[in-house]
Amino acid sequence: MNCVKWVWCLRCQRCFEVSLSREPREARGRLESTFVFLSDFEKQFRKGTGSQAAVRCQYDKCDGDMMSFWWWEDYLERHPEAPKTPTSNTVYQLYKTARV
Repeated sequence: MNCVKWVWCLRCQRCFEVSLSREPREARGRLESTFVFLSDFEKQFRKGTGSQAAVRCQYDKCDGDMMSFWWWEDYLERHPEAPKTPTSNTVYQLYKTARV
């Protein structure tokens, strides 16, 4: 695996690193989908056995899967105030809750 990228999980709203076989390409101002790298994710984050096996978020008690994963760069497009490099096990909310 040549490239390490940060991934943000929509379910638990935390980040983790994934090693990829290559850098995601940019097209029309966006990076390729995480699904293009499914085999890389499977090698690192596949949980379960047989027909129940699936790629899951690396954090315990999170049921996030490939549908939940965003590249950190995609998160930054919506939250430019977020750090350029995230911290593991830190929650980065997609939406800020309003205080009443």
